[in-house]
Amino acid sequence: MMQAICRIAGHRIDRGRVWHDRLDFRTTCRRCHTELLRSSEGWRAFDPGSDGNEARCEHPRATTRATTRAA
Repeated sequence: MMQAICRIAGHRIDRGRVWHDRLDFRTTCRRCHTELLRSSEGWRAFDPGSDGNEARCEHPRATTRATTRAA
């Protein structure tokens, strides 16, 4: 349902969770949780096929959460 709203009204940027992955600014949509990337045209969905790059870093807290959950 939320993805349909985002297709019509656009994604809702989670500005509190924006980070720089060494190449671009990234965040997720607050409604549908789609990964987003900031391009010169604005925010768009992150496409692992075309945007994937080994130089990119995950969200800084991603490893902390994984470590905390494993414990």
